[in-house]
Amino acid sequence: MSEQRQPIFLSHASADINVIKQIANYLEERNIPCWYAPRNIPKGDQYYIRIEEDIENIVSAMVVIITSNSKYSTYVPKEIIAAQSYNKLIIPVLMDSVTLPQNVRFLLRDSQWLDMEEEGLEVLCDALEENYQGERNNHFLSKQRVVNEPVVLPNEDEVKLYRINNDILNKVSSVYVPSIPQDDVLEKLRLHQFVFLHHPHHTGKYTTAMALLEEMGKEEVYEYSQDIHFREVINLPVKPNIGLILEMDNSQIISQFSHDHFQEFLQKLKDKNAHLVIISKEETSISSWKMISAKVKGPTNTKKLIQNHAKWNAFGEDLRTSLAKWLQTNEANQVLPNIMYPREVNELLIKIKALLLNEINFDHFVNSLDVNIELRVKGWFDNQTSLYDKAFYLCIAVFQGEPFPYVVKKAEELHHYFLHHFGQGLTDIPNTPRDQYLSSFHAYSSTKIVQTDLGSEEIQGCVYFSFPDDGLYAWEYVWTQFSSYQTPLLSWMKQNITETKKVDSFATILARLLKTDLRTIRSSVIQPMAKSNKNKERLFVVQVLDDLNSKDELKQTIWNLCKSWMGSGQRNLQWTALFLIGGKLGYHYFPESLKLALSVVQSDTKSLFHQAKISISKISHIVHLGEKYERLYFSIWQQTFAEAEQEKLSVLLRFAQGVFMSDEKLFFHTSDEFIKEFWSPFLNALYEYPTNHLLLDKWMRYANGNRAYEDKLLLLIRLIFQRGSVDSKDRLRMYIEQHHEESDIPQYLTLQLID
Repeated sequence: MSEQRQPIFLSHASADINVIKQIANYLEERNIPCWYAPRNIPKGDQYYIRIEEDIENIVSAMVVIITSNSKYSTYVPKEIIAAQSYNKLIIPVLMDSVTLPQNVRFLLRDSQWLDMEEEGLEVLCDALEENYQGERNNHFLSKQRVVNEPVVLPNEDEVKLYRINNDILNKVSSVYVPSIPQDDVLEKLRLHQFVFLHHPHHTGKYTTAMALLEEMGKEEVYEYSQDIHFREVINLPVKPNIGLILEMDNSQIISQFSHDHFQEFLQKLKDKNAHLVIISKEETSISSWKMISAKVKGPTNTKKLIQNHAKWNAFGEDLRTSLAKWLQTNEANQVLPNIMYPREVNELLIKIKALLLNEINFDHFVNSLDVNIELRVKGWFDNQTSLYDKAFYLCIAVFQGEPFPYVVKKAEELHHYFLHHFGQGLTDIPNTPRDQYLSSFHAYSSTKIVQTDLGSEEIQGCVYFSFPDDGLYAWEYVWTQFSSYQTPLLSWMKQNITETKKVDSFATILARLLKTDLRTIRSSVIQPMAKSNKNKERLFVVQVLDDLNSKDELKQTIWNLCKSWMGSGQRNLQWTALFLIGGKLGYHYFPESLKLALSVVQSDTKSLFHQAKISISKISHIVHLGEKYERLYFSIWQQTFAEAEQEKLSVLLRFAQGVFMSDEKLFFHTSDEFIKEFWSPFLNALYEYPTNHLLLDKWMRYANGNRAYEDKLLLLIRLIFQRGSVDSKDRLRMYIEQHHEESDIPQYLTLQLID
């Protein structure tokens, strides 16, 4: 059943009702529900009251249909004002190449409009789909979410250092199991002030670094920004009694290394009783460092690692007792690996928990382990020569849970791609009974129940792997071992990625292949789709990269991609980057992420303003994590305003107003200091230009009845009257007088302002 979507408000002149019906039919046939008058106004309801209530509470966005009749409409301007007040996306659509009429031109001056004659309804659909996707991905980090704290050093414009969150340090303290000669490395760290940890893979280098520094008694641990240069590291000041982590490839260090300068830096560390751990994928090539380097191979005490993670993951006491007993059995000794990397533990714990709760038997547990999946997949390909069977195997991975005939259909498609690529003629499709055929792939058929608009429905013969992870390993094995298959697989994937209902499966597979072959997948799939004119393809790229980023894999690579795309000047690449910046990536790389998103506004690329506003609004929630984030956040806005060209300043101020409207707490939870330093100058600058009072209107409603909030507003307005320009004071005075007459300002505020 399709997702329940909020409707799109169609604003129009009454004379254009027939045009509206045609547009609504087109959109609703494509799963975009619409709201328009008079259809959606119940009989007996007052038009404007119902319209404003539904704009606030029901609709997702507004499409304003502009025709030659619009200039006569009294409702359209009011509807636009209401949508702006409730921070809704507004898309003006110009019909028959008309120009924006005078009665709405001022209101829509910052909106990116569509020309129906040149662009058509398909472009409108794409824009609305982007809006829906933005809502689905509107994930803000709460106060409880782990975010490392940016540190602003003296005389530095950019953040070079982050304090590692105590929650991360506490977890390391609880779960860490040594993967190096711990005492030996600690002794070297004490003697030399630093050590060098390396391994080409994710073996727990970062965790080991934190554990070493904790053993050294460091209560505060900091990591350098991954954008930092080595020469910057040795020149930055050092706080006493701290631990420092620097992640940097050996080649980067060598290109900027000076023995004398580094010795001076080590002396600075010694004087401050500070210690540094450098982590790298490569071994060091600096001869004097080799004696203080260690290869992090992964913990060998896997049982201890599993028990620590089970405790941290809040396994109940009974389950932990069962786990401890099972770990002493021959079964456990038989199947547990000798070395395990920390990031592998949670997935294994899920399988062990299922075993202990009798949800699976021991044979199933053994066969579900990674090492046995690899052997099973390799063994299958060693014994198969049929192109069709290989196509079917890979299609099960993508279309698990779909009916057998559908999987067969997709396998036939992929088979044709193989035949065309290898220049072979048509071959016979196996005519083996379904269940017998599936068993040769370690798969089976089953019935699944789905919910439809008619109720529950059983779907027979849906295909599943006996061990669901087989599919990912199959794709990875084919990709790495049979390079000649890559071209037809890429062609087939690009054809199917946005045309099937298994987008999530394709995203998971692409994320896996990105880790295996970044160069090929980036150039063949990620880059072309990120700059595609089809919004579904761009959103697919976001999904793939978000999946990797959420697992803390390739995070720096994804960030570098975003920076490259934002500087490309290509609108669609910039849009994709902005969408990614509005997620977890933006939090991790704050404040640079905010600066990067604001660069779009400074370049005056209005077609990206809406996505920039969404992404910056999400990043803005970081101010609620503490005063340091708040100070840094507002300082970036101040710097942006100060650097703006005069002719672009009014646009930037109105854009900022739209961002600040998304979260009233940005103002009401701030201190009086920030009201004086930031909010008062901002509002004064905003009111030096003709403005629509949307921000003040929203704040007035939010503050009504809350004396503390009303006091903040009172302080803000009085500061404007004390320090503001003549124009801003005049506009503010007119606003107060008008709204006082209409009783829209809280009574307490009204009395104070009149005084």
